[in-house]
Amino acid sequence: MAAIDRHPITATFDLAATHNNLASAYHQAATNRHGQSDSGQKSSYLEAALGHYLQAFQGWSNQIEFQDAAFSGLMQTVRSFYECLGLQGQTKALSKIPPQMLPIVMKEL
Repeated sequence: MAAIDRHPITATFDLAATHNNLASAYHQAATNRHGQSDSGQKSSYLEAALGHYLQAFQGWSNQIEFQDAAFSGLMQTVRSFYECLGLQGQTKALSKIPPQMLPIVMKEL
């Protein structure tokens, strides 16, 4: 029996990009004007988007241009919380932002 040469397969995979793409999809689902989502569904989608944008932002800590894109999406999601769910929604969103990021987020609002 011939020996099989086994080499581990390595793949490059940008986990932060995946989080960013998921966040974008969740945000789109929450804000889709043609959908009939109730406020609970919208809140769930926006929370998922916010969490994934935060993961992307943290994952791209050494890549400023990508981190800026994640931050832009994060800010759009915080604004969508307010647009879709009012002040209570925005408060919910801000409560999920890490404390060290709050000054930057508040400045952008």
